Amino acid sequence: MAARGQEWDAAEALLAEAIALDPIDPYALHDLAGLRIARGDAKGAAEAAEAAVARAPSLPPVLRRRAEVEMRRKDWTGARAWMERLIAADPAEPRWRYDLSSVLMQSGDLDGARAAVEEALSQDTLPALAD
Repeated sequence: MAARGQEWDAAEALLAEAIALDPIDPYALHDLAGLRIARGDAKGAAEAAEAAVARAPSLPPVLRRRAEVEMRRKDWTGARAWMERLIAADPAEPRWRYDLSSVLMQSGDLDGARAAVEEALSQDTLPALAD
């Protein structure tokens, strides 16, 4: 277990270095938020994700990461708000509606979850499976 902690620490140090070298790039902060989620550091993940959003307020991966932080916190209202912001920023991507449906199911809004899936299915451009 100690080895894993050292790996996390080394990864976080590398990300801190990347952020210092290019403080306006949101991707290192995005990755730092993901690392902190994996470590179970919800507060640190939220701080990194917020900093990424401040640098790129409409970048889909950044918005998705911010939603993920709220999902991990089980803040379904917050996660829903971030997912809706993500969908507004990237309305053509059906994956975001599938993700929103999961958030809505967790919050108990089964009708909303179903509507999100139906909308995603109407957008999904995957080819039909051959018989």
